[in-house]
Amino acid sequence: MEQLRALIPMIFGILCYVLFYKSLKRLYIRLISKKNIAGIFAVFFLTGLIYFLGFFALAGALTQLRKERDQLFARIAVSP
Repeated sequence: MEQLRALIPMIFGILCYVLFYKSLKRLYIRLISKKNIAGIFAVFFLTGLIYFLGFFALAGALTQLRKERDQLFARIAVSP
């Protein structure tokens, strides 16, 4: 159960990437064709922020999985 809870941020990040990739791509193309530099920078900043937060969620999930793995190995080492 704990491992599944640690994987939830990774699953959420992958789903967001898959669901929003095409729409973001279309938005970038539309903004570039209109030569809207401020809009391009705003979308670029928000996309970067989303990926930055997703990276920290992924790092947190991996840290949680490593901690649980170490606890499991410690229990196995202590048991006779």
